[in-house]
Amino acid sequence: MDGVTIATLVVAGTTFLLALATFRLGSRAAEETRAQWRPVLLVRARRFSEDRKIRLDPVDESLTVEIENVGRGPALDVTATGTAGIVPAVPNRISAMAPGEVALLDLPLAVPHTDAIVLQLSYGDISHAGYGTGVVIDITTPSEPNLIAQNFVMRGPITFWWERIVPRRFRRHLWPVAKRTLRRRGYTIP
Repeated sequence: MDGVTIATLVVAGTTFLLALATFRLGSRAAEETRAQWRPVLLVRARRFSEDRKIRLDPVDESLTVEIENVGRGPALDVTATGTAGIVPAVPNRISAMAPGEVALLDLPLAVPHTDAIVLQLSYGDISHAGYGTGVVIDITTPSEPNLIAQNFVMRGPITFWWERIVPRRFRRHLWPVAKRTLRRRGYTIP
């Protein structure tokens, strides 16, 4: 090989590495931008022992839960539904919650009670991405309901952007490639 060929290969390799680094930097910047408007709804933490964020009223057969948006962006179209122990036909809805805002959810209990209440909070952000928080509350001691677990889940705005960017005639051919790429990036695609 002559010197020109070697120099061309070095330039091509360097260009490839530079393109890869630029792609990674762009991905990180996009994730950081997304984090600036991401809402996160959680059951509020207790500040001291008498501070009650979860209250069970055995007379009215209802559970009151305080939730707070601890994320940086507004939570839009908040819906609270019970999957166990709560009357399923009565979802609680809040149109929007600003960052740092606190809301009270009053949930009717199903009769007979279970020992644990499972609550699902579903909400979105300004980019139409979907989020959810699963909450499990132990009510074996009615005077002292106990938060067992909270699980935050993010569902990206894939469907929203897919329908607006990709022309309809190309969707059938591009969807298998897009699904593979999105699965590699951690999205759950059916």
